[in-house]
Amino acid sequence: MASVIGLGVIDDDQMLLEGMAAWLRQLPDLRVLRTARTVSDFLRDRPGASSGPLVVLLNLNLRDQSVPADNVTRLRARGHRVLMVSAVAGPAGVLATIEAGAAGCITKDADLAALADAVRVVASGAMAITPELAFILRSSGEGKRWL
Repeated sequence: MASVIGLGVIDDDQMLLEGMAAWLRQLPDLRVLRTARTVSDFLRDRPGASSGPLVVLLNLNLRDQSVPADNVTRLRARGHRVLMVSAVAGPAGVLATIEAGAAGCITKDADLAALADAVRVVASGAMAITPELAFILRSSGEGKRWL
């Protein structure tokens, strides 16, 4: 069996956190190991919690008013790979997170197959260029740099 990709999920919506974990249980190669409602909570040491590198699904706009690019920087500093997840992928915020080291962005209306594919790409060390992200990069003039 292929190795299992450990996931972290950060979103301020508790229903989404629990639903995401349940949804991803269908896939034998992906396992949600940690969830939190803020980046600070996620990074806080927890007894028995995996502290190794994870692919972290990070909500772009958290209610704690934290700066999305700063959130990415903090997670990357701990060795995590970051895939942004957003209901509305606003170009400026998405570009700032990509500049900070996020490895892609996917909208919350994606299906399980698309999310799983993006996670696998990010886990491999590559950048997950979803159609939404490609559009943002091309529209911003950053396409040549990232595509």
